Order: sequence, then structure tokens, then C-alpha cells
Amino acid sequence: MEVEEVLITFSESKDAMTCVQQQHMIEKNPLNVQKYDPNDPSQWEMDKVLVTGLNHVTTKDTLMNFLEPAAGVDLIELVRGVQRDAAIVVFAEKPGTGKYSGSSMA
Repeated sequence: MEVEEVLITFSESKDAMTCVQQQHMIEKNPLNVQKYDPNDPSQWEMDKVLVTGLNHVTTKDTLMNFLEPAAGVDLIELVRGVQRDAAIVVFAEKPGTGKYSGSSMA
């Protein structure tokens, strides 16, 4: 399993700041360490949404036709899990930044 990102929580804020200010390496590879602020919307992964209440026969095409104009970006992936009425929808970019931006649904 390849992991690209991890989130580490410190019990003390000062320890987190010390960690961010230092350089870190694993097997001679530099690590990119940065502060994550959950209150900063620019850091949220807003290219993904959880959709619930789906009929088990709802297709990716059906969701694309409904969500793409509303979101303003292309839907690139639909991930269904064990819960049959829910799916994670992944867009090509954050909604409101794509080719449909500024358009409204009639």
C-alpha cells in the first residue's frame, strides 16, 4: 500500500510548531511537513463529496448528468462502498472552478 499523506496530531501546539520548523528525512528522502488548519477552507479536499440516499441502481452517468452542471466541474470517479445507498463522488477539481462555472441549473 502506497501512502502519500498522513495527518499527525500533537498533544501540545508547541510540539507541532517545532516539528513544522525542522527538516525531516526518511531514507535520504525529504518530507514535506506543513501545518494543517481544519478551519481553513482552502485546505479542505473539496473535490470530493459524500452522496447518501442513492438508489442502488443509480449509475455514474445519472450522477454525472445531475451533479456536473450544479458543481461546475467534471465528475471523474464514483466510489461505492458497503453501504449501498451512499457513494463518494470525486470531481476533476474543486466545484465552482471548472468549465461550467457561473452557469446555473434551470
